[in-house]
Amino acid sequence: MGILWHQGEGDCAAELYPCYKESFEKIISALKKDLNLDVPVIVGGLGDFLFDCTLAEKLKNYNHINKALEEFAEENEKVGFASAKGLTANPDNLHFNAKSLFEFGLRYFEEFEKLREDKIYEELPSADDATRTQMELL
Repeated sequence: MGILWHQGEGDCAAELYPCYKESFEKIISALKKDLNLDVPVIVGGLGDFLFDCTLAEKLKNYNHINKALEEFAEENEKVGFASAKGLTANPDNLHFNAKSLFEFGLRYFEEFEKLREDKIYEELPSADDATRTQMELL
């Protein structure tokens, strides 16, 4: 069990992103308390392609959300950060394309596996494993 979190585009506005980390900490704390959970939390970064998204100027502030999420992961036990660095978007520059979404899922799993006490794998599959190779062919 674990909590996966991927959100933040809506909080990229200049008046919202400065308090994102504090708000996020409250949400995760309340969620874990209300559900009586002590599980890993994996937070996913927003894609760098948001800088080029023309749907809303505020999206250019995505890096502030990523910084807050990374800091949250560094400062809390059983929290990992899945980076979206290098991942690519659909033509809208808002959503991940299928290939990148698959890669992102693997990154989430790698972070989750680092935090699990009962490891599924002693060693994680390498970046050139058969699954990634198959996705590269798509």
